[in-house]
Amino acid sequence: MTGPGQDLPWMSAWLAAERQFAHFTVGGSLADGSAQSQAQQKLADYARDYAAIAAAFWNQLQSPRPDFEALREPLTERYRRLFMPPGAAAAGSDSSGAGASWIRCQQAIDRYARQATVIAIDACDRLRVALAASGPDAPPITSLRDLHALWIDCGEAAYSEAAHRQEFAAAQAELLTALVELRAGAETR
Repeated sequence: MTGPGQDLPWMSAWLAAERQFAHFTVGGSLADGSAQSQAQQKLADYARDYAAIAAAFWNQLQSPRPDFEALREPLTERYRRLFMPPGAAAAGSDSSGAGASWIRCQQAIDRYARQATVIAIDACDRLRVALAASGPDAPPITSLRDLHALWIDCGEAAYSEAAHRQEFAAAQAELLTALVELRAGAETR
């Protein structure tokens, strides 16, 4: 096979529609670093990632012996990126202000990323279990929309469970405090 979805006309049309959606959400340059451009980039990345995941699932379903475990790592990474706040990666990427606030921010990003990874792994495991289920209790997957809804449900359930844990709240609070401190330090320079 040449690539995910390349030999399926409906998948090619769907991927083209996803690219158009991503272009529409972006609407211009993402280089200005604003919160709006970061949100637009997140939407564009989501559209691209969702198309890739749908193609990967389709390829597994076409296999005589589907191996959903092989999708664990790519799904975990996509969930992890989805749960990271847009400003976290940008704030940690500039080392020019390598003072105490920058180090604190790096540590907070790392702590929050670990929490996001736990959520991503849980969401991926929930999806894998749901897809492996059979019988009357198995979620009916008859379209990409059903698969998408199941993917979202698994992510929301994992996030909801994690959001009520003390360690998640502490990591999120520390990240917010560190970002505010870093920004305040940058504005005084």
